[in-house]
Amino acid sequence: MNTENYTSKITFSSRDLTPLEQVKYRDLSNTAALDKELTDPANNGRLTLTPSLIFTVDVHNPKSKNSNDYSCTVIEDSETGVRYRTSSESFRSALTEILDGLKEVGIDPHTVPLAIYTVDSKNYQGKKFITVSIA
Repeated sequence: MNTENYTSKITFSSRDLTPLEQVKYRDLSNTAALDKELTDPANNGRLTLTPSLIFTVDVHNPKSKNSNDYSCTVIEDSETGVRYRTSSESFRSALTEILDGLKEVGIDPHTVPLAIYTVDSKNYQGKKFITVSIA
């Protein structure tokens, strides 16, 4: 991988993507940061949405302040079309558990409303982490 250039690649999608979508959705610049949306007083620390699409983008960004390589989970609201992104591992883990459970029982994840919110960390005082559950 060329370490001088930004690259991104979709590594998971909740549905098949067209070739155009595969290119379009690698661009995260037109997505809303989930952590900022959850701290917006208008949202009261919680978003409830039914996803029309869920996908993961692996990013290599040599100009990133924290880590050059990271993954973003993106969830698209079926009602508004807004795509929310987060690199939160706690969110990704909880969402994967939900998606796996829905798949086991044959339920389409695009029909299930999800509640996205923050909870206080038990390990780091004063810190919150993003999680998700079935609404």
